[in-house]
Amino acid sequence: MKKISSIKGLSITEVLVAFTIFLIALLAVVQLFYQSISIETDTKLKEMAMQNASVIASYIKTANIITFSDSAPFISGPTGLIDTTSTTFKPINSAPLNTLTLTKPNLFERNITARTINQINSTTFPSTLGYTRVALFTLTIRYREKGKFKTITYHFSLSRDFIR
Repeated sequence: MKKISSIKGLSITEVLVAFTIFLIALLAVVQLFYQSISIETDTKLKEMAMQNASVIASYIKTANIITFSDSAPFISGPTGLIDTTSTTFKPINSAPLNTLTLTKPNLFERNITARTINQINSTTFPSTLGYTRVALFTLTIRYREKGKFKTITYHFSLSRDFIR
């Protein structure tokens, strides 16, 4: 019969230490994987929001739905398009944008504000020179991620200007 001390192998302590080191390394890999998925999701939502903003801006620029006036309010559009404050949001595909093909519209809300250049600085750009026909739009799109609102802001201009 052989003595126990002469049998070759690993002790239970050595196995537990090796297993613990393996689990710590595995946990680091899992955490890295989770962070990469989170970043990818955020990037996809931002990309979809930017695509939707581009579609909306193109529609506003080309559909000839914005009206300019020489007196206040200097700019107007279809009901529900231009918001009076920058804090009110509505579904991105609410009227009059309900005919547009948007990417996953149920995930996003929008706010569109517009000002003419002379409303921004009437001294430099007086309305008597026709600067009431250049509008600066701010389109803000928001979405929820992990229970918090995130926003992207898209600025564009529209001109029906003429020189008097």
